Amino acid sequence: PVGVGELVTRKVEVEVRNLGSLDSGPFTVRLAYVGPPSDELEQTVSLPAGSSTWLAFNLVQLEVGAYGITVSVDANNEVLETTECDNLLEATMLVPSDLAYLPLIARNH
Repeated sequence: PVGVGELVTRKVEVEVRNLGSLDSGPFTVRLAYVGPPSDELEQTVSLPAGSSTWLAFNLVQLEVGAYGITVSVDANNEVLETTECDNLLEATMLVPSDLAYLPLIARNH
């Protein structure tokens, strides 16, 4: 259990997939969270056609409470895609829950 005023770290794992027939090249995955503290974290990945990967983001010094989480795949529009509407996911994470899994799909057509 987390005590009042105690700060915790939580790991958020995101699965990113390339369902297209071409390699993606490098692109940015951004996780932004808003709650008692707020921040943005980024990772750069490349995915071969038809592959997927899990990314782990460590959210540090969180207070107990609810956090709005937004994950943006290809956040800087670095990959040419025919469908851009599947690159964003919003969710709520409650601290002190242990893990949040956010499945996302990044398509490269």
